[in-house]
Amino acid sequence: MLRTLVWKITGHFHRATQAATFMGQLVAFGFIGLGIFTLLGGNFSNGLWLAFIGWFLQNAAAASYAQANLQQLLRGVTVAQVMTRDCPLVSSDVLLAELIEDKVLTGGQRCFLVTDKETLRGMLILRDVAAVLSLA
Repeated sequence: MLRTLVWKITGHFHRATQAATFMGQLVAFGFIGLGIFTLLGGNFSNGLWLAFIGWFLQNAAAASYAQANLQQLLRGVTVAQVMTRDCPLVSSDVLLAELIEDKVLTGGQRCFLVTDKETLRGMLILRDVAAVLSLA
């Protein structure tokens, strides 16, 4: 609610997120402090409960701020700017060991378009290769 209010007043989503995150973390640290104080006062279960609530609120506020920062960083970035365009064609009968030696280790390639003569059969990425190697 606070972020919405600040966003409406300022017109800046990122500033509103900063303000809401700051207030959220302030409340969270207050809960943690109160929990520790209650815990030291002898009420173990209530103190622990309050500290956990504070910890949860602090993590939620930090995650919200990280998400807003990521959105700010990626604003205006297109898929074409980050995609890999140089996936070479490899035959489906090439041995995986050969592919790793010839293309990955020496050429630094990370993706491959697998073909059977003229027919595209799929795409192979390093994560797929690692999965196969972990099964062996």
